[in-house]
Amino acid sequence: MLTPGKPARESFVVAPVLGAHLTWASGMFDGPQGTIGVDWSADRETFWIDVTVPPGSTATVVLPDSTSPRAGPGHLHGECTLPPASHPLPIHHHTLEGAPHAHA
Repeated sequence: MLTPGKPARESFVVAPVLGAHLTWASGMFDGPQGTIGVDWSADRETFWIDVTVPPGSTATVVLPDSTSPRAGPGHLHGECTLPPASHPLPIHHHTLEGAPHAHA
């Protein structure tokens, strides 16, 4: 989930929502300050995320372990150990642009 912060032109929040069969997502958004990019993936134990923050913006990234690192312009890479209740099953992959893809 990507939501604007305050003011929306300068800050935003990235809060991925893990599902039972959702193990990664990727997307881009052309915001007023530039392109925001988010790529995340998870296995049964670890969550990884990469966020591209455009110039003049800040991002707050809400991780599944409830930590919320902030990032200025540039690239943020984060990872955390997944809490036991949030372990996804690696079955399907989704993108923001399309339908699910079966993963062998």
